[in-house]
Amino acid sequence: MPGNFHEIPDDVAAAWPDPNYDNPRNHRAWLPEFAIVFLAVSTILVAGRLYERGMKRAGGWGLDDVLISSGWLFSCGLSVVACIDGAWYGLGRHTWDVRPEWYSGAALMGWLAQVLFLTSTCCTKCSVLLFYRRMVKDTGRWKYAIWTAIGLTAAYWLGFLLAYCLICRPLDAYWLSYNQGYDEPFQCIHGDVLTIFVGVLSVISDVYVVVLPFVILQSFDLEVPRRQKVALDIIFSLSIIVAGAGIARTYYLWKINRTYDTSWVGFDLFTWSLVECHLAIIFACAPSLRAFIRRYLGESLSRRFTSSLSNSKQTKSNTTPREGEERLAPSDTKEEAAAPKGPRIGVSIEHDSDGSLRTNSSDAEPAIRNAEDYELYNLRQLDKHGRMRSNTSESISQYHGDTKKRHDVDSAV
Repeated sequence: MPGNFHEIPDDVAAAWPDPNYDNPRNHRAWLPEFAIVFLAVSTILVAGRLYERGMKRAGGWGLDDVLISSGWLFSCGLSVVACIDGAWYGLGRHTWDVRPEWYSGAALMGWLAQVLFLTSTCCTKCSVLLFYRRMVKDTGRWKYAIWTAIGLTAAYWLGFLLAYCLICRPLDAYWLSYNQGYDEPFQCIHGDVLTIFVGVLSVISDVYVVVLPFVILQSFDLEVPRRQKVALDIIFSLSIIVAGAGIARTYYLWKINRTYDTSWVGFDLFTWSLVECHLAIIFACAPSLRAFIRRYLGESLSRRFTSSLSNSKQTKSNTTPREGEERLAPSDTKEEAAAPKGPRIGVSIEHDSDGSLRTNSSDAEPAIRNAEDYELYNLRQLDKHGRMRSNTSESISQYHGDTKKRHDVDSAV
């Protein structure tokens, strides 16, 4: 049979449990959410890259932007196919829990997924290679190495796209032949070798695209500062994850051709295809977002650091006494610090029997603890000095009176 579905022998089908179409056991139904999350992240990064290029903050528009946008569009198609296959055609169920009338739709989703994955990853790889082309000079061996890689990637895409389109004659027999009523004559090639060959070449191209920038970064042709070289090294190192996802996908391509439980193994194949496809786009956009990260996140972090440093200096200046000033004890409150400076003498406030306030001062220990105590202390001082002035005035008046009397007496004499 065409595709990755095989004729199930009677002895294998007899060993399977009874089908449970309505409430299947071990049903993995989280693939749509998984696909949507990856699609959202790649969409944000592609939009950020195009915005930065449009604002002339990360270079001008180029063919690499067109290719990464195309790769993103085909990755959207792959995500939609994964969601449809998981929701309506039994992806993530065991084959014995998949309704026979779903087989045709599942085969169509599988064919579409292969074409979309192939096109998306090839567009992304060519976009990355063109980005490398921006980093090197117009002449030199690296220009030819990059253009050769782009040419091989384009030939790889075109060759396998034709193979997928010619896998059956007519092509729709690839999925329609699973319908029980389909009786049209058709011819299909065996897809096992084709899918494995595609997976292996995809991994080889992934490794080439990952290794090439490390070689370029060590070249004298590179026209970027050393600090940017380190940043690019980190970004390109993360691209190894894409190659790892490609290896996992190739393994499940091999496994799905050797099992009758294709809908169950196909779930893992779809999962790793989504991971490889979207991670390739994410890491391809990361270098172009350096300006965005430096401008927005860098300024935000800088403001926070400056504010924290300023607050630290202000706190230090408030707690460090100047020359001639007294250091505040740790137990002093803000009200004490804000209160006017004055003599720190002991003041005890009592009430007389008539309700008036009486203060007793002692120079032994300070007793002013807040602004209210200080205010009462000042009132007491004013009252005390008022009585002193009153007594002094009386003494002066008495003195002048006595003098006048003496003067009168003297005049009389």
